[in-house]
Amino acid sequence: MYGSVYLIASFVFMVGTLLGSFANVCIHRLPPRESVCTPRSYAPCCGRRLRSWHLVPVLSWIALRGRCAYCRSAISLHYPVVELLGGGLALLVYVAIPDMIPRFSAWLFFFGLLVVFFTDWRERIIPDEISLGGVVLGLMLSPWTIGLVPALTGSAAGGVSFYLIGWFYKKASGQVGMGLGDVKLAFMLGAFLGPAAFLAAVLLASTAGSILGLSLIRFGRASSSAALPFGSLLAPAAVLALFKGAELWSWYHSLF
Repeated sequence: MYGSVYLIASFVFMVGTLLGSFANVCIHRLPPRESVCTPRSYAPCCGRRLRSWHLVPVLSWIALRGRCAYCRSAISLHYPVVELLGGGLALLVYVAIPDMIPRFSAWLFFFGLLVVFFTDWRERIIPDEISLGGVVLGLMLSPWTIGLVPALTGSAAGGVSFYLIGWFYKKASGQVGMGLGDVKLAFMLGAFLGPAAFLAAVLLASTAGSILGLSLIRFGRASSSAALPFGSLLAPAAVLALFKGAELWSWYHSLF
């Protein structure tokens, strides 16, 4: 019995690393608006086409000792890290969510968040393919997850509130405080999380952003006017909120 459990868990983790590998493709190609389907995978350092064994998640990076098979340039640690995160998130969903469609929905959601975290952190871009596509998928799957009405309410409340916050901030300061990428991401998060869990995600991300910002200012790594990639803060917060967001928001609301 235990052997079969470990076998299934290993298979889920392996599939998750494959999704992480595809997330790497999206992270690399979506910001410059390249196709994620064609051409076939290639080495970013020299442009040579990669062979099948070069694409085995994590293991190929280890076998190549973190270097390109052709030009021997260093391959960023970013690639196996994303693949391992994909495997870890897939395994987390498998263990925590027993029903098939909610599990499938969470896998799609976490895949999108993985791409969002790295594209926003590196390029300050949240691809529309992820955020707007996520809105559609979240609403389509909502009858089997949180319900269509909570999904519609959460999506509308998230997107509209982020847009209004950005609009008022720009009017008051003359600077862009909330980009449209964040607004579209809020629509997506609300569709998957619903209103209460979405608010919990925003609370977690805002708290993390405040701590990170103050720490960077304290150690001279940023100024008080520096902007943090809020999408990269919202992504891990949304992972936590999917599981415990409603309870967290109820606890926070009870304090007042």
